[in-house]
Amino acid sequence: MTNQLMVDAKMPKVFNWSLGLQHEIFKETTLELRYLGTRALFLPVQIQSNSQTAFERGARALPTYFSSSAIPATVAADAPTLAQFLAARGRPYSAQGFPNAITSMQPAGTSAYHGGAVDLNRRFARGLLFRANYTWAKAMDNSTNDLFTSVVNPRRPQNPNNLRDEWSRSTLDIRHKAAMMWTYEIPKLNLDSRILRSVLHGWQWNGTYLFQSGQPMTLQSGVDSNGNSDSAGDRVILNPNGVDRTGTAVRFVCRSSSGATSVAASATACGGSASVVGYVAANPNARYVQAQAGAVANVGRNTADAGRFNLWNMSVLKRFNLTEGKSLQFRFELFNAFNVGQYALGFADVAPVQISTNATSPSYANVTAANFLNERQFDRQGRYFQLGLKFSF
Repeated sequence: MTNQLMVDAKMPKVFNWSLGLQHEIFKETTLELRYLGTRALFLPVQIQSNSQTAFERGARALPTYFSSSAIPATVAADAPTLAQFLAARGRPYSAQGFPNAITSMQPAGTSAYHGGAVDLNRRFARGLLFRANYTWAKAMDNSTNDLFTSVVNPRRPQNPNNLRDEWSRSTLDIRHKAAMMWTYEIPKLNLDSRILRSVLHGWQWNGTYLFQSGQPMTLQSGVDSNGNSDSAGDRVILNPNGVDRTGTAVRFVCRSSSGATSVAASATACGGSASVVGYVAANPNARYVQAQAGAVANVGRNTADAGRFNLWNMSVLKRFNLTEGKSLQFRFELFNAFNVGQYALGFADVAPVQISTNATSPSYANVTAANFLNERQFDRQGRYFQLGLKFSF
C-alpha cells in the first residue's frame, strides 16, 4: 500500500531565449543559424517523502571488489556487515502509523537546454525543393520520468534527500539530430510524340533522411542498494578497466570467525548476512557492476545511450493527365529504403509502424540481465513499401 501526500502546488516556470541569423547565400537558397536556450524551475518530481537511506540512519557501506585478487585475506572484526546494513533500514514516521511509502509530487525539478542549429533551405527552383538541417543540443535535468513511462529511466530519485546527485543528462537529451528532405520534378523533354511525353513526363522523386543519436538510459542494479525501501532502480558501480557495454552480477565476500575471507554465491552460503562483509564482481572484465545491498553506486543518471535512428524514406510519383482538370497519380513509397536495422527505444514517426515498447523492457538497462545493453533483443524496424493511386478531378 502506498500513501499519497498532497503538497502545496507551485506553478512551473520556463524561461526561453533565442537568437537567429538568416542569409540568402545565392538565388533561391538561404542559410539560417539558430540558438535556443531554455531554463525550467519547479517541475514536478515524484518523491517518497518518508524515504531515508540506511546510510542516513548510520549504516556503513560494504566494499565491492572488481576481482578476487583484490579481496584482502582477512577482514577486521569490526568491519561492516550486511546484517548491520539490513538492520538499519526503515522508514521515518513508521511509529506514527505510516509504515508504507508516502508518495508526493514535489515542485523540486529543474532543467536546462541549449541547442544550436544550421538550416539550409532551397526553395522550389528548376524542379528542386531541398531542405537540410542539423541540431546539436544538450538537455540537463534532475528528473524526467515521473509518470513511469519507461523502465530504463527510474521514475524517482535514487535518494530523494540528495537531488543534487540526480543532475545529469535528461532522458530527453538528443545530442545530435540531422534531417533532410527533397522533392525533385524530373525535367520535361522536348518530344513530339504524345505517347513518349505521357510516359516520360510527370515524374517526381521525393525523399527524407533522419539521423538521431540514442536516448539516454540509467543503468540499474535491480536492488535496493541504499536501503531506502524504494523499488525504483538504484544505479551501478563503474569498473574503469572493464569492457564497454558489459555488466555483471556480484558474489558475496564472507568472513569466518577467524577473520579469513572467502567467496560464496549467496548470503546463505556465507552462513548468513552477519558473515557478509562485501561483494566481488562475478565477471572482472565487466565495465558495470551490480551495487548489491549496502554497496554504494557511483554511476550517475542517464550515462548510457540506446540505439540511434539512421533512416531513409523515398517515394516516386507519376502523374498522368487524362483530360483538362482530371489526372491520375501513381505512388510507390519506400520506408527505411535501405533496410538498415533500427534498434532505437522508439520508432521514427516518419515510418508507418507501431509505437515501440522497447523502453519498457526490464532487461535492457539491468546490469545482471542476459540482454544488458543488447539492442538486438528488440525487433528491428525493417523496410516497408506502399503503393498508392489517386484520381483528381
